[in-house]
Amino acid sequence: MRRVSIVLLLVCGLALSACSKPATGDPKAAATPASSTESKPASSPPSPVDAKAASQEQGPVVKDSLGLPVQKPGVAGKLLGSYTIAEVHEKGVVTMIPHQIATQITFLPDGTFSRTSKARDKANFKDSGQFVIEGEDQLILKIVMSRGQIQKTPVEKRHQFSLSEDGMELKMIAKDGKIAVFRR
Repeated sequence: MRRVSIVLLLVCGLALSACSKPATGDPKAAATPASSTESKPASSPPSPVDAKAASQEQGPVVKDSLGLPVQKPGVAGKLLGSYTIAEVHEKGVVTMIPHQIATQITFLPDGTFSRTSKARDKANFKDSGQFVIEGEDQLILKIVMSRGQIQKTPVEKRHQFSLSEDGMELKMIAKDGKIAVFRR
């Protein structure tokens, strides 16, 4: 029971850290290395026209038995569908996450996402918004709604990420080096 509690705290901590806004003067926020010498302007969420063009370019959306979009075989690099956390890697230790306390994140073709964390099979955290992939390995989540509250200013969270060639495994790397492994 103690192990489940520790894992639950770890998962909730990861979910909450992705949604918390760094305070002004936060040393962690100030210590974030820039990806280049130039600062990049914040990219705007995809317009309905851009989203429609993107979905037409990708062709028809294939859905699973729950009606959620799935990765098409042979289409590498497309972040689409639902992923559930399976494990967390930290300092050489792999912690397996049981399904009763999992976090699930769903990416839709229109550039939106939703994320739900649960404890003992009951949702205890939900957020949603837009997502943008910048470059090869930067996932930007623009959180518009969190815990049922609309954010006056969307909270932007950047994650380094990698997606397996078959689209079945998503790894999100936190600034502190923890790696969350999500699987379909």
